[in-house]
Amino acid sequence: MDHQVIIVGGGIAGLTAALNLQKQGIDYLLLEANAEVGGRVKTRSVDGFLFDRGFQVLLTAYPEANRILDYNTLNLSTFDPGALLLLDSGKTSVFGDPLRDLTTLWSTLVSKGASFSDKIGVYRLSSRLRNTSIDSIFGKSESTTLQYLKNLGFTNTIVEAFFRPFFGGIFLENELTTSSRMFEFVFKMFSEGSAALPQNGMQEIPKQLLSKLDSAKVYIHESVASIKGNTVISNEGSYTAENIVLATDAKVLSEIVGLPNPKYTSTVHAHFSTAVAPYEKPLIALQSNSKGIVNNLCVVNKVSQAYAQNDNLLSVTLRSQLPLEKVESTVQKEMKNWFNDAENWKLVDLQTIEYALPNQNTVSENSPFQRKENLWICGDHNMHGSLQAAMKSGRLVAEAIVKEMKS
Repeated sequence: MDHQVIIVGGGIAGLTAALNLQKQGIDYLLLEANAEVGGRVKTRSVDGFLFDRGFQVLLTAYPEANRILDYNTLNLSTFDPGALLLLDSGKTSVFGDPLRDLTTLWSTLVSKGASFSDKIGVYRLSSRLRNTSIDSIFGKSESTTLQYLKNLGFTNTIVEAFFRPFFGGIFLENELTTSSRMFEFVFKMFSEGSAALPQNGMQEIPKQLLSKLDSAKVYIHESVASIKGNTVISNEGSYTAENIVLATDAKVLSEIVGLPNPKYTSTVHAHFSTAVAPYEKPLIALQSNSKGIVNNLCVVNKVSQAYAQNDNLLSVTLRSQLPLEKVESTVQKEMKNWFNDAENWKLVDLQTIEYALPNQNTVSENSPFQRKENLWICGDHNMHGSLQAAMKSGRLVAEAIVKEMKS
């Protein structure tokens, strides 16, 4: 055999698997089809702007991220807790977390986006989930997120003004059909830490993981065409190993090893440049009108200045796809309800991301990887769509391989 382990895919799960194998002295080879590692976590530098692949953030409370990432080296910048609500009236209202940012106390108390009982309900939910373990969350029975919120007694006002646009933007689906387990997990992570961006974009995360690996064991531009027994056949040659880890997204897995076609979520994302920032705080802005094209936006350079060298850069998540020629004018017209200068926003980037997240109508942490003889399949699609799940799946598959090889 050429190697003890071959890892197919240099996304977060594959890199984490490689890092854990390396720590245990296991010989590995990582094959990545693209020119850079990172999988779905990518950043492009274009004309003085940094464009992440869709709207992505690092939740600093992720246990796995705390385990393997150096936050100081990433030079993280954080969003303010809470959100700026874009209300149907054309007014805005800050809905914050006064326990973490006292300056938002008054604006939160008087916010029109939630009733007083809603605000008490958010506080109680945050307190309860802080005292609930992640294992307990994923061991609960599931419902949809929307049904879960109704069962807790939240009013339609806060659901439409806050929960639907905020979590709809995270889950990339506006109906809130995502599992209530995933809602509780994400809510807990937001309550216990911050949403953050590395100074130079989200791809700094996989770059940091790559920097810890032996560069001689990472091959890029190696697109795997097939796997036969212990042999991996790529566009550059063939390699053999005792164990093969498939760390690609579920869509690619169906093409390589014939797994059933996966269910996944797509998204459309735009970036706009503007000389005048619509607001100054590092907050996510949420549109309460579910019929609007814009779900959420943020002035991303107010979080990390490196994202824009000259003008301001707006990161905008869209609810549906429009013809290219209509995107700019539609967003400008819609956002002018709240921001007078929106008519001067300029579309500088538009992304249609087919595989953005695995389907999350049901999620679990019981099976972080799958095994078929010498094939080990890892990735967040086995658990839930998050950096936490990708890292945990990669770590656990590596630990299982090491345990078997050393037994």
